[in-house]
Amino acid sequence: MSKECDYCSGKGYITCNSCQGKGLITKPQPNNVGIAYIRPDRIQYTQNIFDTCPKCYGKGVIKCSKCKGKKIIKIKQK
Repeated sequence: MSKECDYCSGKGYITCNSCQGKGLITKPQPNNVGIAYIRPDRIQYTQNIFDTCPKCYGKGVIKCSKCKGKKIIKIKQK
C-alpha cells in the first residue's frame, strides 16, 4: 500500500534550504583584492558575488529525501 509523501506534499521535490529556492548564493568579496600589504583583519567585505548554489546546482529545488522523487511512499499494513 502506498500514499502521497507528506514531506514534499506529493511534489517529489522540496525547496533548497541553502539558497531558499533562488538557485543562487551570495559570497562576500573583499573590496581591495590585489593589495597584498593590507592586513587581513582590516579587509572590509562590501561587495557580494552571486554564484550557483552548490546544493541544488542552480535549480532552486532538491529531490525529496523521503520519497526519493517518486511522490509516493510505501506504508506497512498492520
